[in-house]
Amino acid sequence: MGKKNAEVIGAEGYKINLLIFETDEQEVKGSILLLHGMAEHHGRYLDFIKALNKAGFDAYIYDHRGHGQELPASELGFFALKNGDKLVIEDAVCAMKYVAEHKRSEKFALFGHSMGSLIARNVIQLYDKMDCVLLCGTGFQGDAMCKAGMALANVVSCFCGPKHKSPFLNKMMFETKVYLRDCKRTKSDWLSKDEKVVDAYRADPACGFVCCAKCYHDLVSITGNAKWGMDRTRHDLPIFIASGSDDPVGDFGAGIKACFEKYKELGFSDVTMKLYENDRHELLNETDKDVVYKDFIDFFTKKMA
Repeated sequence: MGKKNAEVIGAEGYKINLLIFETDEQEVKGSILLLHGMAEHHGRYLDFIKALNKAGFDAYIYDHRGHGQELPASELGFFALKNGDKLVIEDAVCAMKYVAEHKRSEKFALFGHSMGSLIARNVIQLYDKMDCVLLCGTGFQGDAMCKAGMALANVVSCFCGPKHKSPFLNKMMFETKVYLRDCKRTKSDWLSKDEKVVDAYRADPACGFVCCAKCYHDLVSITGNAKWGMDRTRHDLPIFIASGSDDPVGDFGAGIKACFEKYKELGFSDVTMKLYENDRHELLNETDKDVVYKDFIDFFTKKMA
């Protein structure tokens, strides 16, 4: 597993530190760009990247704006003063184009978890030069909820400032009864059944931080656009939607099924869905992650054959 760095210029000149992990296998089966979730960082994906490398895939990953272990706490959880939602998506497109130009194989895939999956769903509406996409821990919130969330975040941003760290908005989004349903030990138990994973997340200063008011608005905007623009995606693009049956982001499976059915209704020809029984939000960090890894790698192998 060889690691390299590349500086990619993102939206409006933003510098993306793209990390490249090359497989040691003789045959490079494909290249995969990974998009991480909200309030975390690329370091939490290194175990999965090792598995991808072992299976013959090169992996690429970077930290989104306002994320990363090297950022001071004051800069965490903030995209931009204006159009942060669009800039984060454009960053991903720029990273995609870089990988497409420099990859060591003909085949190319996109992986996104949680917020990363929502960004991925926006990306594939704008850039479709890939062989497949895997959406992990995605959501399919109702239109009214998205519009109400953006309006509320706007109010907080206007009165308190766009960079205001908002425990109120964080609580409204991630500490509702839905999210706390399975939280018996900590408020982060909805992430995984593995207590060690939850404890490590909570102990990591670059994880679980409260975001700025404008960032919450951008997140809800990304969520809504992922749904409202689905028909703009190439209809023959292979898509795998994976979620835990106990993941509140996917409405405990109901939202995942609705997302899958919407893709089918729109005429997408190659969409697969799997709900992992009793698993929570972070499938890559669940107690049965070996099964998840195998399924994900099998999907990439088949679609990039």
